[in-house]
Amino acid sequence: MDDVYATAFAIGHRLPAVVVVVVDLADARGAAFYAVSSGGPSALGQTRLMAVGDADATAMDANRAPPSVQLTSAEQLPLAIHDALSDITPPIERLELPVSFPLAANESQRLEALDRSGLVDTAPEATFDRLTWLASQNLHMPVALMTLLTPTRQWFKSR
Repeated sequence: MDDVYATAFAIGHRLPAVVVVVVDLADARGAAFYAVSSGGPSALGQTRLMAVGDADATAMDANRAPPSVQLTSAEQLPLAIHDALSDITPPIERLELPVSFPLAANESQRLEALDRSGLVDTAPEATFDRLTWLASQNLHMPVALMTLLTPTRQWFKSR
C-alpha cells in the first residue's frame, strides 16, 4: 500500500501475528511505515514487527522502539517468521465448533482485542458508567447495560 496510515489501519483491522516491513533508504515508504507503526508498545498490539533491509533506516529516530526482528536479507525471513510464530500462545478460551448461533467473521479478532483490553473482571469505572447513563438518557430507556462477551461469560462492566 502506498498510504502509510491506510496500511497501519489495515494491519490493525486484521491483527496479523507478524508484519514484515521492507526498509530501504532509497524508498521512503517502508521507513515511513516503520516510523508510524513503532510509535509505542501498543501501536500494533501483539503483532510482531520485522524489518528487512537497511538497519540505518530503522535507526533514523533514536526515540522509536526497534523492530521485533531486524533482518539484513530476505533469505533470513522464513526462519525468523517460524521463530516468531512458534512462541505465540493460543487464546485461553475457545468456542467449540460448530455453534448454534451466528458468529461475526472477525470474532477471533474481537475476542483477542477484548483479551488485550484487560476489562473483563475489573471493577466498575466512572467513565463507562457515564457512557451507560448517556445511552439510557438518549434512548429514553430506564435500563442500560454495558457487557463484555467472552466465549464462556458475559461480564457486566456498567449498569
